[in-house]
Amino acid sequence: MILAEEWKENCTDTKAAEAYERMNSRYTQLAVEHALHKYGLAKPKYISLKLTLNDLIFTLYQHPSLHALATLNTYSMPDINSCVSDICSVAGFRPVSNQSDLLEKWLPPPESVEGLWRSQRPNPQALTLVTDLYCDYKVMTASLWGAFLTQLTNILKLGQVVILTLERILLQIQSLSHLWVVPAFTTAWTAIINYPFLKASSPISESSLSACVHSIDLLLRHCLVVLLMAPLLKHCTNLYLPVLALATASADQVESQDIRAMAEKILQSKLFDRYDKLKQLFSIPRHVEDVIECLKERVELLKSFCIPLAWILIYS
Repeated sequence: MILAEEWKENCTDTKAAEAYERMNSRYTQLAVEHALHKYGLAKPKYISLKLTLNDLIFTLYQHPSLHALATLNTYSMPDINSCVSDICSVAGFRPVSNQSDLLEKWLPPPESVEGLWRSQRPNPQALTLVTDLYCDYKVMTASLWGAFLTQLTNILKLGQVVILTLERILLQIQSLSHLWVVPAFTTAWTAIINYPFLKASSPISESSLSACVHSIDLLLRHCLVVLLMAPLLKHCTNLYLPVLALATASADQVESQDIRAMAEKILQSKLFDRYDKLKQLFSIPRHVEDVIECLKERVELLKSFCIPLAWILIYS
């Protein structure tokens, strides 16, 4: 092929160009056949498409083994992607662009993904795949999203899916405002906000504290639905997390909370220690910061009065 290319470039005879094109076409066909044999895909229906590579790649992505993706059974599955990459390399295609186009042809109708959902809903991995596909293809059916979120919340409680998966999905669909009124959306947010508190125990570990702080940060900065704060406040009290309790109370849209009164009931030294530590980890609501800083100033002021008074009593 190199000699043929050099001959074509150095020769003005049209026969040289024609000969090169024939040799290049034959070389491509042989290379494609080699890729099909290499990956155990050299069946007549594939080899017959070696002259129309787009059709060949699309047909490869309809290989029966790919149905295993729906059941997550990948045993004896040929490496379709590697075969396609080899073919694209020979033909000068861009694999990522080409595969993306083919994937769109294979999946934008919602019915395809819906069928996968209905057959694989008990499977946590398949369920995550389906929700990702619905996000990617902007499927907005509220009833289906409600069913997805309900199932994801249930398997979260069973420990079959990591909390970050549900969190990621909730953040992805925040822009779909018609889902905000779906009960399962609120239930899912309630689940991820309370989850680390339910897993923690007193005295709280650093890792559990970090998870709880992240949860409250999600509540304050990203949660768009109204949640009941009473259970969360109880968790904060049981784990002795006074700053998180005040932050939670400040976000309560159901009951009006007196943040200053709550803060004054907490042992001041413990409150200030927790505050100094946690303000480095997340953005504490301004109102809560103002209340705590005001209490700190009051304590310092009392100390400044108490010390001279003590000296007066001693020497009087």
